[in-house]
Amino acid sequence: MQRIQSIDLMRLIAILSVIIIHTTPFDSSSHDTFYYLKIISNQLSKFAVPFFFIISGYFFHIKYLKTNLDTASVFVIKRLLILFIFWCFFYLIPWNGSILFENLISRFQTNPYNTILEGTQIHLWFLVSLILSIAISNIFIRLNHKHSFYLLSVFSFLLFIFGVIAGSWSKTPIGIDINFNTRNGPFFSTIFFVTGLVISKFKNKDNFFKLGGVLLLIGASLQISESYFLYKKYNVFFTNTDYVFSTYIFALGFSLLALSNSPKLSSKLSGFGVYTLGVYAVHFSLISMLSSIDAQIDHLLWEVTYPFIVLLISLIIAILFSKIKFMRRFFT
Repeated sequence: MQRIQSIDLMRLIAILSVIIIHTTPFDSSSHDTFYYLKIISNQLSKFAVPFFFIISGYFFHIKYLKTNLDTASVFVIKRLLILFIFWCFFYLIPWNGSILFENLISRFQTNPYNTILEGTQIHLWFLVSLILSIAISNIFIRLNHKHSFYLLSVFSFLLFIFGVIAGSWSKTPIGIDINFNTRNGPFFSTIFFVTGLVISKFKNKDNFFKLGGVLLLIGASLQISESYFLYKKYNVFFTNTDYVFSTYIFALGFSLLALSNSPKLSSKLSGFGVYTLGVYAVHFSLISMLSSIDAQIDHLLWEVTYPFIVLLISLIIAILFSKIKFMRRFFT
């Protein structure tokens, strides 16, 4: 399949946003300005992982139309499992110098369910959640009923609602307080994956760019507003939440822009989009290795460039390892 430049460019922007969330730039109490920049950078990056779920659903739908549902499901799930197992072993290496297995054992004893759904490093939750989304979609589509997609959409919507009220909204009157991180599992991933499936059914994408731009602006504004409301009313701090209701609009807008294939989003940087998987997988090891340096530097220049440094080094590693035939599957 020919690569779409707008998607690859937006992949690069999205993976930078993931890195921003994980590097927590401006996380310093010594500067008031840093406090606000920390919140803004965190909130404006929330679209990133949902975007990756949406485009996964988009391309999965195309794949299973070319083959069949079961073949596509088995192929993608097998690939995701291989990636998950490989990177789980990779993150058993104590990149920050800690004692081998110590953190993993501690996490497992504290909350075994979250640990199983995250693997040996917390960002690997994406792979497990994507596998669950594919499995759920497969079950509903296999019903071969005229309302299969409708039922799947309703089910994914209910999972999303539960994920939010048991997550970011758990401390509110409508919330449910459980000892489980609903970011893990199918609660958020499924609705975004199914959205990608639905978008893939649209043949006419002429309005995607304008509609995506509008939804992106509205979604970003609502994301910040909803998170601010939760903070002021229920003392739920901005960076302590994963996704809120309006994250859906935010991610949908960004995804429509990416899928528009607009010439306005063509760039030489699009060529690096193919390495997004490698950057996603390896960047956390770099954050661990740089954590002691990050803790010692309290300067605006470092806070701004830190995510870009991690992105650049991760890209270099992904590019180099993708040249090795055996390793290519784990980095592209």
